[in-house]
Amino acid sequence: MIYRRGVAFGPSEAMTPAEMVQQRSLASGVERGLHFMCYQSSIDRQYEFIIRQCVNNPDFPEPGSGVDALIGALPRTDPNAPRPVNLDGVPVSLAPFVVPTGGGYFFAPSLPALRELGRRASGAAEALAAMS
Repeated sequence: MIYRRGVAFGPSEAMTPAEMVQQRSLASGVERGLHFMCYQSSIDRQYEFIIRQCVNNPDFPEPGSGVDALIGALPRTDPNAPRPVNLDGVPVSLAPFVVPTGGGYFFAPSLPALRELGRRASGAAEALAAMS
């Protein structure tokens, strides 16, 4: 099971497609975007699997359909190049408007593990207090 959540940040004014492509909001110093968080038991078997087999697979869900129109990665040198996708057999090019700017994988212990750490820390503090 995967739990995922997106949290928007920055101003909520709508940008025109031209502004999205030219990233004027970033050039003006006003950042706007989405913090994406995803919790799962196995990064490789869950999140990375979805990215490899679905998002960045040009033949998912059907042969020749192209990578995901919003977040699929394309091998290109121009980040403003149109994104070729196949919608119901019709090839179209979409302007990129999702621009990843960073990311990372972080460990989050389970609630039982945190409780156990707290229990052990309490026991250690009591032992230190008894020695004083």
